[in-house]
Amino acid sequence: MQGFISAQVRQLTRMPNVRMPKPSQCLIVTKMATPSLAAHVGVAPRDFLVSLDAVPATDLLPETYKLRARIHEWVFYSRARHELIKLEATGIEPGVKLQRTPDGIRDRFNPNTSPPSDLEVLWEARDFKGLEDLSRRTLTTGDRDHPALAFLGAALYETGRKPEGIALVDEYVKNFASHWTMNFTGVAYSYLALTLLAKGAQEAGLGMLYTAFEYHSCPRLADLVEKHTGTRPPLETPLWLGRTFPDYRLPRLDVPGPPVSLSDTLGSLNERQLLGVCLLASYRGNGPYNDFMHRYHNFGTWFRDYLPSLHVITMEKGRPEERPYYFKAEDAVKAAKLPLEMLIEDGSLSAKVRQTSSPFIVLVDRTGTVRYEGELDSVDMWTAAAGLDPD
Repeated sequence: MQGFISAQVRQLTRMPNVRMPKPSQCLIVTKMATPSLAAHVGVAPRDFLVSLDAVPATDLLPETYKLRARIHEWVFYSRARHELIKLEATGIEPGVKLQRTPDGIRDRFNPNTSPPSDLEVLWEARDFKGLEDLSRRTLTTGDRDHPALAFLGAALYETGRKPEGIALVDEYVKNFASHWTMNFTGVAYSYLALTLLAKGAQEAGLGMLYTAFEYHSCPRLADLVEKHTGTRPPLETPLWLGRTFPDYRLPRLDVPGPPVSLSDTLGSLNERQLLGVCLLASYRGNGPYNDFMHRYHNFGTWFRDYLPSLHVITMEKGRPEERPYYFKAEDAVKAAKLPLEMLIEDGSLSAKVRQTSSPFIVLVDRTGTVRYEGELDSVDMWTAAAGLDPD
């Protein structure tokens, strides 16, 4: 692994005794893989990304995997060492998870274009004043079909205006939650649960609280479950990790050829390789799938020694014509001729897997054992590779 990491570095420059940049002008490292390229050059959690390819971090999306290049120039700031780290490397993701800072969100928020995940960052940071302000600004655009409705309710609840806040949360759950991803529903459910508990409806309240956590297994909701039950739930509850994944033999979706077998594919791997399997169930594509394929474009380009192929398995043959944006990253993967098998199933495999989310992603080793289960971000990919190549 050390040789693999070193091969990604083109040039490394350190500038000591540098004044810390304003957090509002940076992205913050919230999670990091060890080992990884970022760890190799001395980046640590809560350090800042200052710029990427000379673009200030304030102008970047945290999803840097969408910025494809043969060479990247990363500029990080080490808060512990007061050091600027300038890293020129291949286009590989460095093994960090990035997030906008609350200061940066408040300074640059645009109610028409900023993602609702920005509001969630403020909620996680318990910046309820900022959350109320930005949620109100979002709703003044005239469309209440937005997670800002739930986040405004949360801000009002947390600042003592509980009836007004719960009314907004309830409106979001009843009318709009199904239009948005499950994490926002989980936040909303947590406040409905608190209301039930405050009324003495212990069983119903705890049931709603557990449902909220199932929808969004985040630290804040884990804290809430622990507070009311005395037991902290795990943030991850993998179904298949360490188990043998069900074998399959499936026809190709969009190209002619013989069926593709999991066991045959695994037989072509060596002990330092994994196969990616992405199950979509009844979806042909969705937003999270498009994001994953953006990430896979990077993995398929730079982690080929560890991840030589990906199987995407769906029950739906056709793309929905009204949502071409769900397939931009898949098309980019195909255009780059990265290893990809698109397969079609009748639902039997999804039933065996007991799939509850789409996409459902695992990494399987040559013995058929699941070595990873989750969303497979950059941190996960580096960690999985390190498990195959510890030296």
